[in-house]
Amino acid sequence: MGTMTEFDFARRIARLQRKIAEWRAGGVLLCATDGFDANVHYYSGDSTHPAAIFATRSNTLFASLHPKDFEGLFDECIPLQQLRKRLKEELRNPGKLAVDDKSPYAGAAVRTALKARKRIVPLGEKLEELRLVKDAGEQREIMNAAMITRKAIAAAENEGFAGKSGHEIAGVMEAAARNEGASLDAFPPMVLSGSSTAFFHETTSGRKVAPGEPVLIDCGCRSNFYCGDVTRTFANGCRGKEFNDALEAVSQAKRAAERKAKPGASVKEITRIAEQVIAEHGFKQHSFAKEGLALGHHVGLNVHDAPLKGTLRKGFAITIEPGVYKRGEFGARLEDTLVV
Repeated sequence: MGTMTEFDFARRIARLQRKIAEWRAGGVLLCATDGFDANVHYYSGDSTHPAAIFATRSNTLFASLHPKDFEGLFDECIPLQQLRKRLKEELRNPGKLAVDDKSPYAGAAVRTALKARKRIVPLGEKLEELRLVKDAGEQREIMNAAMITRKAIAAAENEGFAGKSGHEIAGVMEAAARNEGASLDAFPPMVLSGSSTAFFHETTSGRKVAPGEPVLIDCGCRSNFYCGDVTRTFANGCRGKEFNDALEAVSQAKRAAERKAKPGASVKEITRIAEQVIAEHGFKQHSFAKEGLALGHHVGLNVHDAPLKGTLRKGFAITIEPGVYKRGEFGARLEDTLVV
C-alpha cells in the first residue's frame, strides 16, 4: 500500500470553524466513543477511541488517549479523563451546540448537551457536505481501496464458487485483501447466491453455492481508513436467458451512466439514462429505481458518505450501481467506485 498519505488537518479544522460561524452555533461536539467516527478522524487523523473534538469559532479542544501527539494542531489537547470537566466549563458559554446526528456515536454528544441544558442543533448533513469533495490524497486512497476490492473478488472467482459457502468465499476475499495490506471491512461483505441475489441487501450465510446458480458479491476494502465499494454478479454456469439478459442490461446501464458522470452532470439525468437502458431490455418493472434504490452514493471515510443527489462536482468519489431484481428468482447488480 505504500506510505501513509499526509492530510492537511489544520486546513480542515479552520474550514469547520468558519462553518460554525455560518451555522450560528456556539460550538460543535464530535465523538468517537466505541469505535471509528468519520468526522473525528477527518479533523484529527486519530484512529484510536474514545476521542472527542469540541470546536468553537475561536477555539478547538481535543481529547484523546495520546493527546501530546496532537499538540500544535488543536488549541488544547487533553487526556480523556479531563474531558467531562472541560466540557462542563465550555458549555457554560451561550450558544447552541451542533452535533453530528448521522454518527453512530451521536448519543454521547446529545447526552452531554442535555446535561448542560444546551439547545441541540443536528448538523450531520452539513458535516457530510464538508467531506464530499475529496482532495488528491483522499482520491488516491479511495481508488486504491477499490482496486484491492476488485482483486479480492477476482481471487474468489479464480477459486470457484460451487460447493463453497458464502462465509468461505468471504474468507478467500478477506485473505486476498490482507495480502494486499488492506482489510475487507468497509462494511460486512455480502456473498449471495441463487434467489437470494434478488434481495439487494442480504446477510452472508453458511449456505453452499450450487453449480449453475448466480452469485452476487458486494464488498469493500479500506485503504488508510478510506473505503472502496464494488459489486460483481457472476453467472456461475447459469444459462437462464432471462438472467443473462438482465446482467447484460445492467452492464450496459452502468457503462452509459459512467460515461455521463462528469462535473456539472445532474444525478437525476444520469439515473434516467441508466433506467432507460434497463427498460429498453425489458426489465423496467424490476429495475433498481422500482425498488426505491438510488443509482449510487458518495464514498469516503464512510462507505455511504452521503446520498447521491444534485449536481456532480469535480473531486466527488461516488459509486454507480444499477441493478435488476426479480424476487424469488434472481438479481443482478454491478458497481464500481469512481472519482468525478
